[in-house]
Amino acid sequence: MALRLARLSLDEQRWHVLIAEFALQATTDPSVAAVYLAGRHRLMTALAGLIRDNATHLGVHGVIEPEALPLERRVELFSAVLRL
Repeated sequence: MALRLARLSLDEQRWHVLIAEFALQATTDPSVAAVYLAGRHRLMTALAGLIRDNATHLGVHGVIEPEALPLERRVELFSAVLRL
């Protein structure tokens, strides 16, 4: 699992650059910030639900709630589960 997560991080560097570009633009433009933050919230909520649903389906019960994870870790975790 750790190796898969490491590969995922390397494979998806462009994703991180894109997120950084959006975040940077959001720091200088209030209208972009509003859209970026709303979209980020929707994405984080959706990913937390998907992680929870998959964990339940797989019978995995952990102590960490998906909402406690940073967005990037949610994406990596969900992608890793899909690749199992």
